[in-house]
Amino acid sequence: MVGITYGLGVPGRDKTISVRLGRRQGLYMIGLGQHASLVCYHLKPVVFVLNPMVVASPIHARLSAGETVAASVFDESGLQFHLVFQQQPAHLFWILNQDLRVTEDFDHVANDLVIGRRTRFAFYVDQPNNRWVLVGVDRRNSLENTWYDGPFDQLPNEAIAGKPPGLRKYFERVYPGVRGQIDDYGRYRLLPDSDVAVMPWTLYDNVKDLAFIEKCKQTLTGPAFYGCITPDPFAGR
Repeated sequence: MVGITYGLGVPGRDKTISVRLGRRQGLYMIGLGQHASLVCYHLKPVVFVLNPMVVASPIHARLSAGETVAASVFDESGLQFHLVFQQQPAHLFWILNQDLRVTEDFDHVANDLVIGRRTRFAFYVDQPNNRWVLVGVDRRNSLENTWYDGPFDQLPNEAIAGKPPGLRKYFERVYPGVRGQIDDYGRYRLLPDSDVAVMPWTLYDNVKDLAFIEKCKQTLTGPAFYGCITPDPFAGR
């Protein structure tokens, strides 16, 4: 089966349309290896190649003591991220994967704050650790569910090297309410189409909404600082 969902995107007449296609509808699919499939619909063939899932520690960015990479994702925005788990206090946040080509241009809106021209993602430039921390997502992109609504819905959904990604142990620490309810992919057992939403960032309308980062810098250091600049509305629940 292939699921297709799209929106009309017409102001005042927004409508989402979803369809599922299979053999009854004239669709056939043949695997061409682990990451490619030949899909034929009414005699029109198309080859789909998926990005391989890889979990690797960043090369240039530095992890602080008590931090580990929980997952690596290739977001639909075209940017790649690492999901970082912080042990004490238990917290998750995203950093940009800058070891590979970054398909975005950025505007420096402050000495340590940049915003993507295309994605509108806002990053704190963590100079001591040579990494960019995702701190803001444009509110409109989130409300309209665009490609730029953040990487929370792009978590690994396949086994890597024959093993599941093991997200459960991290999620149960940060979100105790999901304990016993999710699998190793972060999917709810009773709702397999629903995943844990890891959204430790601020929805912003303009740069002024990100002014709190400077206050975090003035009053906090270490793990408490990263928790301050990446507030998670679901943490502890």
